[in-house]
Amino acid sequence: MCAIPLLLPFMRCMTIEPLVTASRQDEGNVSYDFGAVSDTDFAFIERWESQELLEKHMGAEHFQKAVAAWEPLLSSELDVRIVNFR
Repeated sequence: MCAIPLLLPFMRCMTIEPLVTASRQDEGNVSYDFGAVSDTDFAFIERWESQELLEKHMGAEHFQKAVAAWEPLLSSELDVRIVNFR
């Protein structure tokens, strides 16, 4: 059995929900959502007014605390993809 589904309720309560709530209040946030892609893969889908405000968010304490809490649980490095729509 995969450990992630067992940890997900704890992670959701202790890191994910606070991160989503705080991030939605960050300057420049248009939308910020979290969901499961599979039993072991999860995604945050975010929209920001600018690259500068996204970078400011990524340096924010609430973001840094969440990433630090997840790092020991990750099987690989975070896969961050930035897409600019035309």
